[in-house]
Amino acid sequence: MSCVLEVVNLSLSYDVSKERTNREQQWIFKELNFKVSQGDFIMLTGHSGCGKSSLLNMINGVIPNLKKAEVEGDIYIHGQRVTDRSVRERTKSVGSVFQNPREQIIFDQVADEIVFPMENINETPMRMREKLTSLLDMTGLSADAKTATLSGGEKQKLMTACTLGMDQKILLLDEPLANMDARSAKELLELLKRLSDEENYTVILSEHRQELVLPYVDKVFSCVKSVDKNVEMTLEFRDNAEDYECGLSSLPDRPSRETAQATAGAKPVFSVENIDYRVGDRFLFNNFSWQINKGEEWVILGENGCGKTTLLNLLFGLVRPTAGAIVSPYSKKRNKRKIGYVLQNPDYQLFMPHVKDELYLNAKSPEFVERLIRLFGFEHMLERHPLSLSEGQKRKLGFACIIANEPEVLFLDEPTAGLDDEGMEQLLHALQILNEKTDNDRTIVTISHDKRAIPYLGDQFLVLSNCEPYLQFCNHPNAVNIQSR
Repeated sequence: MSCVLEVVNLSLSYDVSKERTNREQQWIFKELNFKVSQGDFIMLTGHSGCGKSSLLNMINGVIPNLKKAEVEGDIYIHGQRVTDRSVRERTKSVGSVFQNPREQIIFDQVADEIVFPMENINETPMRMREKLTSLLDMTGLSADAKTATLSGGEKQKLMTACTLGMDQKILLLDEPLANMDARSAKELLELLKRLSDEENYTVILSEHRQELVLPYVDKVFSCVKSVDKNVEMTLEFRDNAEDYECGLSSLPDRPSRETAQATAGAKPVFSVENIDYRVGDRFLFNNFSWQINKGEEWVILGENGCGKTTLLNLLFGLVRPTAGAIVSPYSKKRNKRKIGYVLQNPDYQLFMPHVKDELYLNAKSPEFVERLIRLFGFEHMLERHPLSLSEGQKRKLGFACIIANEPEVLFLDEPTAGLDDEGMEQLLHALQILNEKTDNDRTIVTISHDKRAIPYLGDQFLVLSNCEPYLQFCNHPNAVNIQSR
């Protein structure tokens, strides 16, 4: 196969300070060299913050055109040097699905979002209609659905559809599976594999859910720590994905939790009584009932768009049911402060000028914060702006900020999305430490698609849809299987 992408002596540094006099410049990576052939399907791996997104953004031109950095070396696409070319010029050959799909969405309606990129490449109306029908069928999205009402996983599917509609033969996907349910992830990977094998698309996919991706890819590029103290990472190349092994290293054993309520009788903290909730003409919940008792740990499972995040928003009081009631001692304004809510998008809860300010803002114990700083490896980030961190680092920071307040009730919406194995282990250890501080009497409700983490996040399961990947949990003795619609 011919070479479609070549990187020659590529170097990247965000250390652009003019005051650097008595120290050497710090590089994310230095003098990378590799070639990618037509039809290659490559998985890009590495710990959170190692530079995976930066490498993809150098290929598509976001760095340095839209993000300040020092860059050396050259990039060739189809044999043409594109180092000095704009993002617009590179998009003729390179399609990108970014880590945060919300940043790419500009239209109110799904169909308009998918069609717009096709209009930019002057597709005929007939061809656009054909592509739109095919892409909607692929994603399961509705043409007239409002983009603002889509779940995180549905937004990722939408932006993937927009990219595929432009027919670029080089695809860069940054954590596209992070918020997708297992079935959607499998369908996307099968599609990418078919495009790679049958239509010679070149695919580079950055992903932490390696166990899902490995069966489909041909090669693995691993970001590993550099031996040079002034360079953060380098790449290791495996031309045969079968030679690559992944796995969690040291997850804590899940402790058996005997809460104070176990012997004294169940004490409800949320009673959901025959609620209805609709979005437009669509019922997300219809005559839905559920009870959460103090000290219980629940995991909510289900396909993208089935209402998982909406259910947490209903419990918290961000939205109200169309009919029925939710009874809770936390309904009153003064008691809402006792609920910690870790949102699916960490950008929505980070607003202080420095990482250290976020961590100490509502913390009850400075000693607990210091322990979290060491556990998550924040020591060298305390003076940085939170939004300058990688997506994985922001997710860990958002989680740490909420649990530093030691809430009585904890809501977690996809807490491990986009985290590498080490980050997931850190998060689970932090949860264990938090529980030990209150004799395992904290109530936790988690949404997750991450099969690595689900067994550790709870011991009771609310299954909102009968999607095949969740059947193992449907049969769990502590599972509550509810068709929400």
